[in-house]
Parts: sequence; C-alpha cells; structure tokens
Amino acid sequence: MTFAVAARNDGKALADLLVQLQQADPQFRLQDAELSVTMAGALYRSGHYRLALKLLLGASAGTPAITRPQSQL
Repeated sequence: MTFAVAARNDGKALADLLVQLQQADPQFRLQDAELSVTMAGALYRSGHYRLALKLLLGASAGTPAITRPQSQL
C-alpha cells in the first residue's frame, strides 16, 4: 500500500500514513532506500518538509557509509 500511495505522489496521504505508523511503532524505519526517496519527494512537494527530512535521515542511518577511494599517486 505504501508504494501505491508513493507512486501517486499523494503527499497528504503519505504524511497521514507515516504519522499513523510512527504512533503505532516509534522506532519504525523504511528498509527500502528507493521507496524512502520516492516518498520523501512526494512529501516535500506537498509541503511536508520535516517528515521528508526525517524519512531521509532515517533511511541514511541504516545504509553503510560511502567512502572515497584513496588516490594512488
């Protein structure tokens, strides 16, 4: 259901869904990075800036850090 709402870019419905999920489980985090970015974009475009940022920060916390390779000079 979450992906269908995200695909429609329905920011209001996404915001309502995230609030309900966070009330049910305060530790809720999305595991799918692509879905997180899609949802954050829809939330941002609909004016839900804080939820978008919180969603992206939560998604980045669960991903490994990207390191720059050392130059071989």
